[in-house]
Amino acid sequence: MTGDKNSFLSLEMRDGGMVTFGNNEKASIKGKGMIGKVNSAKIENVHFVEGLKHNLISISQLCDNALKLYLKLTLMKLNKHLLEKFFSMDQE
Repeated sequence: MTGDKNSFLSLEMRDGGMVTFGNNEKASIKGKGMIGKVNSAKIENVHFVEGLKHNLISISQLCDNALKLYLKLTLMKLNKHLLEKFFSMDQE
């Protein structure tokens, strides 16, 4: 899930229901699409939740997309077919 519309390579806006977070707050899913960068790893079926301030990534969804995960304390590296994408996990 992400609240950043600019992260999407493709986005289909639609009413996708609601999502409930661990603190029981709810938010509306406004669309679904693919995020990533051209010539790099991509993640499909990502929900767009307007107003979401932090990206939430499902480890099982990444594994279902045949991505290999290398986890470190401050960095997560995704690798698919020699293409790499780095996500900083530092909370700024």
